Amino acid sequence: MKNEKDNQNLHVPYASRHDMILYAALGVLGIGLVAVLCKFVTVIEPVFIALIVLLVNSTYGRAFKAIRDDEIAAEAMGINLAKHKILS
Repeated sequence: MKNEKDNQNLHVPYASRHDMILYAALGVLGIGLVAVLCKFVTVIEPVFIALIVLLVNSTYGRAFKAIRDDEIAAEAMGINLAKHKILS
């Protein structure tokens, strides 16, 4: 009975009965922590994908692909193997 009174006195905005029992984190302004993380990932993910695409299509990315495919041919094309291996 004491626990039920404690739960009734706990005023948490937008909390369901199960949240109050589990004392789950509600995050900012009653938005669940999972929802905040999903929104963060939705915003950040395209930024990182764009950065990766730009890197792959840059001169460094093409040099990395050439070294991956054939080191001897890449060196013959003028790619500095030591420099690019250290960068990778």
